[in-house]
Amino acid sequence: DPVAHRVARDTGSQWRALTLPGHAGRPCPAAWQGALDQLAAELPSDQPSSLVVGYSLGARAVLGLCARGVVARALLISGRAGMDDSERAARRAADRAWAERFERASRSGGGAELEAVLSDWRRQPVLKSRLADSDPELHRRHALRATHQGDQLAQAMRALSVAEMPDYRPALPQLAPRLHWVVGADDHSYVAHAESLRAAVAALPISVVPHSGHDPTLDAPESLAALIAAEFVRTSAGA
Repeated sequence: DPVAHRVARDTGSQWRALTLPGHAGRPCPAAWQGALDQLAAELPSDQPSSLVVGYSLGARAVLGLCARGVVARALLISGRAGMDDSERAARRAADRAWAERFERASRSGGGAELEAVLSDWRRQPVLKSRLADSDPELHRRHALRATHQGDQLAQAMRALSVAEMPDYRPALPQLAPRLHWVVGADDHSYVAHAESLRAAVAALPISVVPHSGHDPTLDAPESLAALIAAEFVRTSAGA
């Protein structure tokens, strides 16, 4: 991963990537807490991990681990802390519709069918990238996603939807000193979400990455790597 490579280079540290449930052939539990159990089992049991970074679904999962106390510090990229109950039904229906598409692709044998669903997923307005469609990094990411299994992605869409996770917003006053929230400047709905969190919890650190949409790992890898490296230095110094 280009961002992880830059951070490791700039900090002289080693970073370990965790595979999210439902991705890269990893089975997905039937519920949110089961997924957290699966991820927590990969973290050191004797002490909380010093700094864990997560993007999107990964950010939500890391927030859940932080709430459990198994993560000492977290940098959360393009994540959500929760949603109002009035929003859950619509989001659940939307995510289940994607799950059904992934399942149909899986039943047809994957391949071109799965690639078509993944292409539609990437073309959602919220995921729009600043990179040109011909950019090699976009193609590398798409090829990597195409190795996933459609039935497991479907399970992840159902079990790990933001509609299925707890609302962690009431816990943010206690968690804020251990968090760093990051959003892309062009990702307007997530910027608004982050600002609403900080309006409720003034101590929550928020960074807005310029020239980036929902995925700063893609749109602004150098800027994001610098943010992560700086957070790692602060964490290592006990700040």
